Amino acid sequence: MASYLKNLLVFVVLLLSSQVAICQEDLKIDAFKVFNFKCNKGNDSITLPDNCVGPKYDNYEEGWIINFLSSDTVSIRILCGGDAILSFNKAYVIVDKIMNHGKVISIRYYDKVNNKYARKDYISNSEITYEGATEDKKFEYNMLFDMFTEDRRKK
Repeated sequence: MASYLKNLLVFVVLLLSSQVAICQEDLKIDAFKVFNFKCNKGNDSITLPDNCVGPKYDNYEEGWIINFLSSDTVSIRILCGGDAILSFNKAYVIVDKIMNHGKVISIRYYDKVNNKYARKDYISNSEITYEGATEDKKFEYNMLFDMFTEDRRKK
């Protein structure tokens, strides 16, 4: 948990620094909120922009898909269960895969038509995705996902 808070603090400092460097007159730091949810018969949490709504649970035979939606139309989904795959709109193409010990742990996507980004991370038997991020929001969601997945891979 200490690593998680440290990473969040580093993220906020980096975000603040980038905002100051880019536009000194329009200084704005997005606010974040911890969202709690149930997953695999336990409790978990994720930090997301505070404009997100959720969690909303979609039940299926093997578990749940937990959904969050931000006001900037980015959707975040967490798969808690087995025998399912979270997929994206067909317009998204793979732009990068991150491997660890010969296994894919993260895939980055891009939709050239809508100029939107998506990401899927694999954690144990679960998946987490975001979809519909603009270029400027991609960095924010990648940092939040990095903190979430790093924390779970240590367990």
